[in-house]
Amino acid sequence: MTVFERIESFATELEREAYEVGAGLKSEANFSEIFDRADSLISQDTVNELREAEIGHDERAECLSFLLCMIIDKSLKKVTDEIVTKELTSEVSIEGESVPYRQLPVMIANETDHKKRAELDLLRLDVLKTKLNDLSRLIIEQTHDMAKSFGYKSYREYFESIEGMNLDPLREETEGFLASTEKFYKEELEHYSKRLLGLEISELAQYDTMYMRRADAFDGLFPKEKMLASTWATMNNMGIEAEKHPHVILDIESRPSKSFRAFCCPVRVPYEVYLVIQPQGGVEDYASFLHELGHTLHYAHTDASLPVSARLFGDNSVTEAHAATLERLIHNPEWLMRRLGVAEPGEYLRYMNFFELYMIRRYCAKFHYELELHGGEKDVEQCAAIYAKTLTDATLIRYFPECWLQDLDSHFYCARYLRSWMLENQITSYLSDNFGNDWFDKPEAGKALTKMWSQGQKHRAEIMSASLGYEKLSFDTLIKQYGGR
Repeated sequence: MTVFERIESFATELEREAYEVGAGLKSEANFSEIFDRADSLISQDTVNELREAEIGHDERAECLSFLLCMIIDKSLKKVTDEIVTKELTSEVSIEGESVPYRQLPVMIANETDHKKRAELDLLRLDVLKTKLNDLSRLIIEQTHDMAKSFGYKSYREYFESIEGMNLDPLREETEGFLASTEKFYKEELEHYSKRLLGLEISELAQYDTMYMRRADAFDGLFPKEKMLASTWATMNNMGIEAEKHPHVILDIESRPSKSFRAFCCPVRVPYEVYLVIQPQGGVEDYASFLHELGHTLHYAHTDASLPVSARLFGDNSVTEAHAATLERLIHNPEWLMRRLGVAEPGEYLRYMNFFELYMIRRYCAKFHYELELHGGEKDVEQCAAIYAKTLTDATLIRYFPECWLQDLDSHFYCARYLRSWMLENQITSYLSDNFGNDWFDKPEAGKALTKMWSQGQKHRAEIMSASLGYEKLSFDTLIKQYGGR
């Protein structure tokens, strides 16, 4: 096998394990065994082999980036397995009954009483403090040490070097977004805090956002029985094979230890792609399904002849943008009318726009916090307070320091999400400008999307943005929408 075939085989094993553990098909994670079997691959010798390979610069860079990340993850494999296993096996006692730890977010999201949400969240925070945070801190500290062993001053410097991504421009964009949307956000937060929760802004805590995200006041607009039918009809009208796509495996079965977060596992791109959701009903159910369907169809339509670097790696801002483009359908009044019969979606759309604004501001804050965490100047323990203050200041909702390592995506993935918001907005605008607001019913729009999907992640978000006719990735359109009111 070539080094690229070995890398792909290893990635396939990781994705399959992630699927089986996340879907609740296994009670114990075995990522360490996968890393042990790939001991000769995840090594400096392979790094040297890649550097000497006669391939294009981008292909080499993407594979090297993946391999160096795996070298770091390899050093953490036992701790990672222990964390996942503790998450899967930890239980809390509620009124004398044992409840799986992973069920707590679902219970909080569905709890209508503010005080009971707080009580449930205290149980969640206790598991973090007593079982998970020490292990998570160890992972961060070892990750930072590994980056320094590669010759970098900090993890941030390591990331920017191997990814070829300067994070300063993104910081400027996010700072501008926070400043420009602050007034409108505060007005909307005050409105919905009182209307939906009966609370003042000063009383809000992060567990309340789990409930607000459910948007159950609008669940009646999104009947469970129409979710699949409305989605498949949309895909069919665009000429996109989805429901019966030979490479897509849909997992919607409910299991006690199944992750509450929907996810997609591209086990063998494009031939074996899993879509996993834990149905909860209503708005969140539709949003999760459409988002993960976007990932799934992107991977399933990727050109099989592309090198592994373009099919599996690359700039994940791209696949996140494709996922968000389909999720955006639940913001489209034409789609709501045609698929679900929602004649007057005004109040619902106002709320969804508000919550999206909250999410973007939250991720701006997460990004700023992670710059501190990975910047090399702060002790990891100091960052707990920085996390709570940064998130609280940006959202005006109380965040807890206990979550400073749990609310963290590896390898600066929050930067990918922020860039994807910019790109998705541009993709959606492109579709609307060229095919109308009902682009979701146009075969021409379907062709445009599948053409984008077929490129896998060959191009970075900036190149995709330019191909759509934009000067740069930016929040300009969203700032106009949310900051100009």
